Amino acid sequence: MTRAKADELEQGLRHQPHLPLGAGAARAPSWQTAVGAEPAEWFSFPYVGAPWHHECSSLRSRHATVSIVVPVWNSEETVERCLDAVGRSSLNRLAPSRLEVVVCDDGSTDASWQRVARARRDVDVVALRLTHRSQSAALNAGLERASGDVVVFCDSDMVLGCGALDELAARHERWSDALCFGFHSNIPPAAATASSTWSLMHLEACSSDPRVRFYLPTLVPNLLDASGWLLRLHSGRFMLDSRGGVWRRHRFVFGCLFSVRRELILENDGFPDILNGWGHNDLLVAARLEAAGAFLLPVASAWGHHVEHPIRQPDRWFQLRRNGLAYRELLERPPRRRDWRAAAEAELLKSTLLRRRDDAPTTEPARIDHDAAAFAAVGEWSQCLARAQAEGNDELVSEALFRLRRYDDEISCCGGGTVWRALSHHRLGNGHEARRALEAAATGDDTSAYALTASAPELERLSRHYSEQEMRDIARLYRDLAEIIAAPARAAHDVGTRTP
Repeated sequence: MTRAKADELEQGLRHQPHLPLGAGAARAPSWQTAVGAEPAEWFSFPYVGAPWHHECSSLRSRHATVSIVVPVWNSEETVERCLDAVGRSSLNRLAPSRLEVVVCDDGSTDASWQRVARARRDVDVVALRLTHRSQSAALNAGLERASGDVVVFCDSDMVLGCGALDELAARHERWSDALCFGFHSNIPPAAATASSTWSLMHLEACSSDPRVRFYLPTLVPNLLDASGWLLRLHSGRFMLDSRGGVWRRHRFVFGCLFSVRRELILENDGFPDILNGWGHNDLLVAARLEAAGAFLLPVASAWGHHVEHPIRQPDRWFQLRRNGLAYRELLERPPRRRDWRAAAEAELLKSTLLRRRDDAPTTEPARIDHDAAAFAAVGEWSQCLARAQAEGNDELVSEALFRLRRYDDEISCCGGGTVWRALSHHRLGNGHEARRALEAAATGDDTSAYALTASAPELERLSRHYSEQEMRDIARLYRDLAEIIAAPARAAHDVGTRTP
C-alpha cells in the first residue's frame, strides 16, 4: 500500500462521526493492509522481526527521539534495575542525545523516590514526584512532560532487552500511525541483581510471553502465531481461548511495554484517568487508538523481563473486575473527551528532579541468547526441531514433529506423552491409540487434561469458531480432538444398540 493510499484510508476512518471504540477497532484494516507486508516478510525487519534479531552494537533507528515514561508506585525493589537497563540499552549507548527517561512517582510510600534520585545514572532522567492518585494520572503527567517523537511506556518492574527501545523507534520512523508493542517474561527477584542486568538484557524473553506461549490449557499455545501475528484479526474477527475469553486485536497490547507517536496519543487524550486502580487502562488506550486509525504492530525483537513482586494492592483482583465492567461499557460509547480524562488536581505535581547522565559507554557488543522456544515463537519449526533435539526438550520436539506433519516420527520419538502424540495417532487413523495416548498424557500435560474434561460439543464449537475466523489449522486441531473424545462414546452406543 502506498503512503498516499494509507493516508486516504486513515482520513476515512477519522471522519466517521461518533464511532464507538469497539466498532472502530472492528472496522479498522489489518496491519498487513496498512504496511503492505508479504507473508515471507512477517518475521524480518522492519515488520515483526525475530526475538534474537537485534545486534546491540548497531542501531536500526536513525533519527527518532524517544521518551520512555516509567510510572512508579512502591517499586523500590525493581526501579533501579529498570533504569540501569535503560542506561545500558543500545539506543542510549550509541545515540544518547535521542533518549530521555521520564520517571513519574505516584506518591510512593516506600524508598522508590530515593532510589530514583540516586546520583549516578548513565542516562538523562526527569523525575516527577506526584500526589498519589492513579497509574493513569502518573502516565499522563509523564506524557505531558515528554518531548520525544516516540513515547515508550514501560513498567518500573521491567528489565528491558538491549535493543527494545531501538527496535520500537525504528518502526515508528517508517509508520507514524503504528501502535507497537513488545513482549516479556516473568523472572524471580533473585534473578534481577545489579551484576546480572547485562546478562538479562541479552537473554531472549519473547518466547516466554503469555501471548506467545499461552498459559491456559488450550490447543492454541501461541495466540499470535495462530492469528498470523494479528494478520487475520480484522473486520471484527477475534479469537476464543479455551475458557471462552474473547481476544480482539487491542487485547494483545500489554501496558508493560508499548510505544506510540507522541502526537497521536496526545490527540486522543492520553490515558483514561476515569479508571481507578489496576487493570484495563492499557486495553482502552489500544482500542481508542485503533478506532482513530492506528494499526497494531507486534515487535518480537522488542522484549524485556518482568521482575515478579508481591501484590501491592490488597484488593487488586476486585479492581480488575470493577475496571473490566467499566472497560466493556466504555467500548460501546462514542469517544468523548469528558468521559476520558478527569480534571488535573492542583497539587498533583509535588516536585521535579533532573539528573544528567555520566559518560555513557559507547559500545558493549553481545549476542542475544535464545533457544528452541524462540524458534517455536515465530513458527520456524524445522529450526525449532533441531535446537530442541540438541537441548533434549521433548515437549518441543513433539510439537515440532507434529507441526511438520511427521506423525510417525512423533509417535516413535522419546519422552513422555503430549497432546501432539494423541493427535498424531488420530491423523494416522489410530483411533483407540489416540484416546489412550491422550489419557496417558493427561497427568503431565495441561492441554491433554483440558481436552479430557471438555465435552465433544464444546470442542466442536471452538472448531467452528476458528473456522469462521479463517484459522483452519486451529479449527482442525479442535475438530480432531472432538473426534478423539467422541469416538469411545460412539463405539459404546453402537455396541448397546446392535441387534443380537
